[in-house]
Amino acid sequence: MVRVWFLGALVLAAASGCGRRSDDVPRATISGTVTYQGQPVVSGQIRFVPTGTPPRPVNGTVIREGKYQAALWGGVPVGACRVEIEAWRLIPNASADRLGGGKPPAEQFLPAKYNEKSELTLTIKPGSGAITQDYDLK
Repeated sequence: MVRVWFLGALVLAAASGCGRRSDDVPRATISGTVTYQGQPVVSGQIRFVPTGTPPRPVNGTVIREGKYQAALWGGVPVGACRVEIEAWRLIPNASADRLGGGKPPAEQFLPAKYNEKSELTLTIKPGSGAITQDYDLK
């Protein structure tokens, strides 16, 4: 639930014009596709979490219909990062709840090795510019 709140705050900040960054960290825009078991991830999020030192900001974006583009604040900081991917689907045969605004509840269905215990990594080299990075999850 905290991750959903974080993503909502991120989108709200960008929409309100607070998406300007105050650091001089070199960055690259990353876009691509995300599939799970051969099918596009319809709804989810992807985060690029920098590893190592010095500390660098996390960047992420939503996944819609299997596609994403991490461009907010100029993109993802260069260097090594862990990639975390979450995806949601409606819970079969679940009824709409009052807290969900009348929508059926959803569940995060990807294995932990792709999100909270992610084994995915990416190294972004300085001067990379725009990068295409697809993730075919099994």
